[in-house]
Amino acid sequence: MSSLANGGRRKSNSESSSMDVEDEQIINKMVSFNISDNLTDESDGGSFVNGVKRRTANPRITRTRRTKSLYGVMPNCKFGPCGSILDDSATSLSHDNCYQLQRSTEKEKNSPPSIILPQFQDGCHNNHRMNYCVEKVVLVVCSLFTLVSLVNSLEYNLDINTNDVRNDLKHFWRSTGFCPPLPHKDAYKFDFSKDMQLNLALIGSLPHNGIQQVRIHWLLELVTVKQSNGNVTYDFTELDNLIGLLWSYGLKPGFELMGNPSGFFKDFDNSTQVYFWKDMVTQLALNYIDQFGLSEVMDWNFETWNEPDCHDFDDIKFSVQGFLNYYDACSEGLLAASSLLRFGGPGDGCDRPGNTKFSDALLNHIVNGTNFFTGKQGNRIDFLSYHRKGDGSSAKIYQSELQTASDISKKYPTLSKTPFYNDEADPMVGWSKNLLWRADSTYAAMVAKVITQHQNMILAKQPLLINYTLLSNDNAFLSYVPHQFTQRTLTARFQMNNTNTPYVQLVLKPVFMVMGALSLLGDKQLHTNLTVPDKLGTVVVGNDSTVGVLASLHVPYKGIPTSDAWQVTILIYSSNDTSLSTRADSITVSLNLNGSGDFAIVEYYINNMVSNPYGVWVKQGKPSFPSVQQFREMRFQEGLMSSKVQYFRSKKNAHVFKNPYSQLVQPGVILIHVCAKSKLPPDQVTEVVVHNITSGQVLLTWSDNCVNTKCILYYEVEFSNKTESGPYVKINNNSTSIITSYNFVPNVKVLSDAMVTGFYRIRAVDYFQRPGAYSLPVQYPNTL
Repeated sequence: MSSLANGGRRKSNSESSSMDVEDEQIINKMVSFNISDNLTDESDGGSFVNGVKRRTANPRITRTRRTKSLYGVMPNCKFGPCGSILDDSATSLSHDNCYQLQRSTEKEKNSPPSIILPQFQDGCHNNHRMNYCVEKVVLVVCSLFTLVSLVNSLEYNLDINTNDVRNDLKHFWRSTGFCPPLPHKDAYKFDFSKDMQLNLALIGSLPHNGIQQVRIHWLLELVTVKQSNGNVTYDFTELDNLIGLLWSYGLKPGFELMGNPSGFFKDFDNSTQVYFWKDMVTQLALNYIDQFGLSEVMDWNFETWNEPDCHDFDDIKFSVQGFLNYYDACSEGLLAASSLLRFGGPGDGCDRPGNTKFSDALLNHIVNGTNFFTGKQGNRIDFLSYHRKGDGSSAKIYQSELQTASDISKKYPTLSKTPFYNDEADPMVGWSKNLLWRADSTYAAMVAKVITQHQNMILAKQPLLINYTLLSNDNAFLSYVPHQFTQRTLTARFQMNNTNTPYVQLVLKPVFMVMGALSLLGDKQLHTNLTVPDKLGTVVVGNDSTVGVLASLHVPYKGIPTSDAWQVTILIYSSNDTSLSTRADSITVSLNLNGSGDFAIVEYYINNMVSNPYGVWVKQGKPSFPSVQQFREMRFQEGLMSSKVQYFRSKKNAHVFKNPYSQLVQPGVILIHVCAKSKLPPDQVTEVVVHNITSGQVLLTWSDNCVNTKCILYYEVEFSNKTESGPYVKINNNSTSIITSYNFVPNVKVLSDAMVTGFYRIRAVDYFQRPGAYSLPVQYPNTL
């Protein structure tokens, strides 16, 4: 089933129940409760279903004006009854939803002043995946991990004051990319394949636009050139399908003007072909402005041919001068469509000493050259893009970036403040290399480390050494047998070719999950003081250490009550780059909270003990075609492992929260998320799409663009095999998950399509157990 047929963009709104926590000395009373015991389920029961009934027109046709959400995204949100936000095609929200919201409000008004705690045994509470202990000051993880040897372990201390804001924190890392395989003329078969559609759907399901851009090579191979009576026209249908697919999942193209449509272009030293190229680029840009609006397209990164000094020009003659002619044709073609479109380059990664003819010539052309079309000196460039990879070293990435930027600034001072992109900033060159560290949390922790180092060592420096704007990991590829986990990918692909109808399953790797964790960071960087004792006293841990921290603050807009909340997010990594070494240290976090009210704290973990589907697969014997049960076992370790929610109420304007973590596992990441209680519960989940996997199995994805809070504990996914109005039954458990996707596979011996045929609806539940409004129900299979 085509995802485009089902999809459009995404959104949210709602209201519900509340809770209070004991008022006494916060230091002496941390309370915890069983999510499943205290959650109010407002459904009436139901059965199993599989399907999608899209209420949205094809995204390539729909041009609804979009409004900014609290986090700066631009969903197609519309307000309906009870203040809920509807899909852009919705006309009303059921009165039943209004009733649920009012009933939840009443429950909040009548709720008791304190929470009744569930029973504990031996000081520990069992909750689905982990055990927890309640002690005087904090909740301490009791048996979260199989213990790693603590020989020579270090005891770190981290101090953070929420008043100590030092810098802006822009999420400059929200980009990925891929390249279709040879032959380039068949790029569409790969780009729009069922496998890639599922891959892009999952990438789009990262919370809070965790990845926003997908940079794709050879896009112009999807354009067809038609010649008739001396006239040349361009057919963008295949390219439209791919761009529309990205847009339907909330993704933007990293638009390399790269490829040879229908093999039409031969030589950019030929002025006639240069003019044809300019005209094609103008028509291409106008085509997408017409479909999506200028406000959308002006946010795309149009870029030159990838890595020109590698000389992979697809049978087009590219002399150095021809490349400069091509650059001017791209630039002027975009300007003819709109002066607001962004264009940069050279996207070079082969510019080694003695092999920099194209990149050097382009920089000189920008500053001193003559424009092919205008005849004027100097040419525009909106960003400088280079590829600086690590060869297994995180430090090498930022060091080589700084060296490149310094060299450019010295030679061309006018370019010193031009935005700098490293749009292939991978730890290691060669996406298909079979490297064990890419399979597990080693890769995830190194990605977190690289991003943290860039913020701390480049963007937090004053004055800025470089106008660093974008970092992209080129890891949206599809892996292949027998290296399902060990290639440079976000997901592990299993091509199930042993069935009558072959299909594909994608398992989320820890590096995918770390992008979800990073999305919880706020928009202001907090100062951190990370120390470790040694024989001579206490030592401040540097940014080049194996352990590092990135902390942030988010303050909601003041004014009308919303679902948005005051938040502090702390990301802690332990990474020895690509080394397979392991160790376990401890870290004590002291957080000085500024403010009073109700607070919730959730901890997320990524390491090889709790989030390691690869390890599960290895124990299974590395089956090429895992069984349904084996996939279920792998998916059990797919998500972000989370702690139980900790609650406390502070009557003071300042409160110190102190928590020891006995296991800072290497390689691994800990993310601590602190949320104040917002005025309103989460808003509505939108854009629910049901993707067929195989008989009796579906993948659901949805959007959190209108949920308007990052303080989401989990999503409730419900199914009815009867009618759109129900009855519904919950088909996922209450395990914490912030990823907006869910694989539904009924737990029966023999699967059939009938078991997943029906209606689906989803709602968000926040850290305070308040549910938002249900999404509009969608039907599977789509009957339209």
